[in-house]
Amino acid sequence: GFVARPMKNPDGSLNLMTWECAIPGKKG
Repeated sequence: GFVARPMKNPDGSLNLMTWECAIPGKKG
């Protein structure tokens, strides 16, 4: 599976317009 989570703004709030996706256990 993969993980997608909202990026955080400098003020600590969540930026729902920008998401970062990561695939656990897989590099590169």
